[in-house]
Amino acid sequence: MGAGAVRWVADAEGFAVRLAAVRREDAEQYLRLSRQHDARVRLRTIAAGAAAAAGLAGAAGLVMAPEPVRWAGAAVLIAVLGVAGAPSDRPLVDRAVVATRASKLTSDVVVRALGSLGLAGVNKAMAKG
Repeated sequence: MGAGAVRWVADAEGFAVRLAAVRREDAEQYLRLSRQHDARVRLRTIAAGAAAAAGLAGAAGLVMAPEPVRWAGAAVLIAVLGVAGAPSDRPLVDRAVVATRASKLTSDVVVRALGSLGLAGVNKAMAKG
């Protein structure tokens, strides 16, 4: 997450486009892209700095808070990070126990079950067929 944030702040996705303008020696397009890059980086740096300051202030507040507030803050943080890191194609929480499916009860299954009991009368009837 940290490397992605740095790439976002530095406007790394626009690097290839600016490089292509340099290779084509298109000074006008490069200057336009460079101004756009500067504006993006300036705005994104301010936003990232504000987010970092808010995070540090929140962390400092949680460190100095009473224990129940720290536990609540930790629970909220875990929930937020869980939602943020959840895969989009699967639910965040799934059942803990997977239901097993019982096989269909047939006459062959019943006969084998009775045969495994070891009863003399049942074994005698099974031997006859």
